[in-house]
Amino acid sequence: MSEEKSQIQSQEERQTDTKKLGQKQKAILSFLKERGGSAWQQDIIDKFAWSAGYQYYVLQRLKTLQQRGLIVIKSELNPETGRMKKRVYLIQ
Repeated sequence: MSEEKSQIQSQEERQTDTKKLGQKQKAILSFLKERGGSAWQQDIIDKFAWSAGYQYYVLQRLKTLQQRGLIVIKSELNPETGRMKKRVYLIQ
């Protein structure tokens, strides 16, 4: 029973976290939903960073979303280039 309660609490925390999200964080989540639940991290940065100096803030937003348990960032092999890149996944 305690496991079920902890799972219910974690689901409730996620729901309350989504209510506290800012406009740009919600935009990132909706962008991931449009892309089928995943996208390359660089694509997200290119979409939401309007200048090179602003990329840091987009990365901070991604880290915040990851800490809240809404997304997962993994290093994967890019099939086009053969190099490792970071991929962002939306947790359903």
